[in-house]
Amino acid sequence: MNTGKRIVKNISVLVIARILCLVFGFYYTMYVARYLGAEAFGILSFALAFTAFLGVLTDVGLQQLIIREVAKERALLHKYLVNITVLKILLCIIFFLVIELIIYLSDYPGQTIKVIHLVAISVAINAFTLMLYGAFFAYERMEFAAIGRTVNSVLLLLLALYAINQNLGVVGFASIYCVVNIILLVYAIGILFWKLTISKSDIDLVFLKMALKQAWPFGLIALFGAIRFSIDSIMLSYFIGNEAVGLYNAAKRLIMLLQFIPIAYFSAVFPVMSRFYVTSKESMKLLHEKSLKYFFIFSVPIGIGTTLLADKIISLIYGADYLLSVPVLQVLIWSLVIGFPTASFSVLFNSMNRQKMVAWVTGSCSVLFLLFNLILIPKYGIIGAGIAHVVSNVAAFILFAAIWFVKVGYDIPEKHANKISAVSLVKTIYRIMLSSLMMFAFIQYAANSLNLFTLIPLSGVLYFSVLLIVKGIDKEDLLLFRSIFLERNPDNKDAGIK
Repeated sequence: MNTGKRIVKNISVLVIARILCLVFGFYYTMYVARYLGAEAFGILSFALAFTAFLGVLTDVGLQQLIIREVAKERALLHKYLVNITVLKILLCIIFFLVIELIIYLSDYPGQTIKVIHLVAISVAINAFTLMLYGAFFAYERMEFAAIGRTVNSVLLLLLALYAINQNLGVVGFASIYCVVNIILLVYAIGILFWKLTISKSDIDLVFLKMALKQAWPFGLIALFGAIRFSIDSIMLSYFIGNEAVGLYNAAKRLIMLLQFIPIAYFSAVFPVMSRFYVTSKESMKLLHEKSLKYFFIFSVPIGIGTTLLADKIISLIYGADYLLSVPVLQVLIWSLVIGFPTASFSVLFNSMNRQKMVAWVTGSCSVLFLLFNLILIPKYGIIGAGIAHVVSNVAAFILFAAIWFVKVGYDIPEKHANKISAVSLVKTIYRIMLSSLMMFAFIQYAANSLNLFTLIPLSGVLYFSVLLIVKGIDKEDLLLFRSIFLERNPDNKDAGIK
């Protein structure tokens, strides 16, 4: 199987799994938010954000290290798993100690403390599951992780429906996460010994020190990501209250569901880019160029459509009690729009062993995000938190793009330095905006006469039809798609990635 076909196969299984997770996650969020109400849903959302933020301590970048290094030399898998398991046990102990210290110094209600403890246990269990998923990704056996994540979403929904049927409170819903993560850890261990070759290995203190030294930049990136994922909910809880957290997360979780697109794509592409950095920098560059273009193509219409239809979306999913979430969704969707192409740069530089540079960019933007939340939340509440997301993502994209365009990519020899043309990118964005304008006009005209289930597909068809007409998708793109999906080896320059 050529690389193009393998990428598409891995992307396909991940996308299918993410779509299934999107569907089950959609219903989970809808039922839980409606059943618990904004206040209790805010408590659960706060606990998830709080433990996710501190949960960075359970990994410190070790999963990304496994993916990158084992993708290069698979014989190292057993050594990484044995030694990193030891590290993770120690890190989980630190994780729980920090949580207990913060609880001791705070005045959280008893119910909130119980929810935090239960979710924290699930986070610690999940840390080991994610380590094993890293091994699956390194072997480019994404289907095993995809199955696990799908099972996760199915179990969460089924157990949530059971909890609703049994009239359980927010503590009962927090317990669900523990049960689900125990099941998934058993599944991942079973797949590891069934499908991957594991040999014996001893604990190596020198190796542990080396692993931590290489992983800490990934850990910093994860920490900054946790700040951007969690700190808004934590600050909303502190400044305003749990009801605001519930309203805010009703919109935010819809954005998170849409993140399956870049997550699935780059989970498949990252190990391939890491290998291309060693074997074919031209292919690495082309893969990045195409990724950047396609994510602009997909993200812009999602942003426009969601902005126009936010009130209908919130009403359909959550009901009238969550209508205050509408403006939050209209703002937050644009953080996702700019986040899609930004992720392309992040994956590119990580695959080039430039994770320190990625850590610097994400760190700078996380500090910016933190400052904007401190300024905007007390004054504008949940809308201010959404604006902070958009500003920090725009800043990240500008910094990454400036580094790529000005520096011509790090560590790429001169003969490979024919980077993306800024003029070409501007032309692509112009065609995307032209197509989006036609879609905008159609939605404005038909919004009152068509329901969402009809309006959204028709809008998508119109957008891509216009995009083809204005050559936003060009001959090279069609050749690449044909070479991949018709199983032809794209050896020629026009067809693309080898």
